[in-house]
Amino acid sequence: MVVRTDKHLACACNCLAGTPRPAISARGHVAHVSGQRATSGNSARGAVQAFLKERRREKMRITVDRAELASAFGWASRGLPARPVIPVLDGMRLSVEDSVLTLSVFDYEQSVRARVSGNDAQCGEILVDGRDLKKIVSALPKGKPVAVSLSSTAEALTIGSRGATWTLQALPGEKYPVLPGLPPLSGIADGEAFARSAIRVSRAVSHDAKFPALGCVMLTTHITALDMAATDRYRLAVDKVPWTAADPEAGSLAVLVPSSAMETFTAKGRSGKVSIHLSQDMAGFADDARVLTVRTRSGDFPKYRHLFHAESPLILTTSAPKLAAIIGRVGTMSGRGEPIALDYAGGTLTVQAIRNGCPGAASEQLSGTTDAKEFQVSFNPAYLAQMLEGFDGEVRIKLDGDLTDGPKVAIIRPCGTDSFKALVVQVPARA
Repeated sequence: MVVRTDKHLACACNCLAGTPRPAISARGHVAHVSGQRATSGNSARGAVQAFLKERRREKMRITVDRAELASAFGWASRGLPARPVIPVLDGMRLSVEDSVLTLSVFDYEQSVRARVSGNDAQCGEILVDGRDLKKIVSALPKGKPVAVSLSSTAEALTIGSRGATWTLQALPGEKYPVLPGLPPLSGIADGEAFARSAIRVSRAVSHDAKFPALGCVMLTTHITALDMAATDRYRLAVDKVPWTAADPEAGSLAVLVPSSAMETFTAKGRSGKVSIHLSQDMAGFADDARVLTVRTRSGDFPKYRHLFHAESPLILTTSAPKLAAIIGRVGTMSGRGEPIALDYAGGTLTVQAIRNGCPGAASEQLSGTTDAKEFQVSFNPAYLAQMLEGFDGEVRIKLDGDLTDGPKVAIIRPCGTDSFKALVVQVPARA
């Protein structure tokens, strides 16, 4: 492990102090010893000066735990752009202040910062290639708690652990853009609740570049909660996160936040509080070790609240986790672009794969209750399963609900007190 300490300075100072003078009667011998002491003193002074010069050349220094460094880097590296608009954005900035190492990445749209506490620290910063740094972090010794030291000069970053040393050349830090600050605080929510809602709502976003607004999660502020909604026009997911508003008197604010940013922040999430910062142009999320900012998007998001009031003559009550698992197994045999069928008869729900327009390529049964004697409905297997995965227990599924001037849908709500709800458009089986 390469860790700089001040023991070399202490040893050099001891040399300057010299050794006890021996009792010698011969002048020549005494003069000879004095000369040795003078030479030794000059040498020690030179060592101290060289040591201090080297310390002054260091722009940054800190020692951190390997596991904490790997976790922080793993999250921060998610912000490295796949196609940077300028080469310097391939870099990751490392900075030390108050015995905290901060890893920062920015691509003009999104910034991420991860913090790691350490010791033996000296303030400073350096910019290095993020992907090269990833190779080094991946190669660090694993096992029991392992210390990793990082030190830099103006030219390079040195990383050492358990006798192994790596050196990365510095990138031109003066060309790296200034990271944006957080927008005004909007509210504070529980970290686990925020992550859970963001993950299950984000499953409904569109990946069609023609509709950028549908690739976002709509965040709407209220006094007691933050609403989340996402849709790709074939499914809709909505949830509500309780929070403490920063200003209860502030009006409601609705912004479109790219789902990729939500997924990045909630990845490797942790317990604790999350501060949510929103403005018309920027969104920011922060906890005790991470900060993310992202530019919001403009565009029209569908008005969705009335969709959950569609009337339905059929309501099926069943286990969401079990139904999702069955769809995952049976749906593998559905033909390309073909749906799965939910067939209810005789008090039993049968899930069937449809292949070449014919049901029965695979099937599995599940218990469920409904007032109807029998019915059959069809869905895209992936869309229905992903929405069901957001629920923990039994759900009530309104089937054959007609929207005004729209297709038939399934409206899924929990039987308990969970605030999550989803809507999936039904699709016809091929004739």
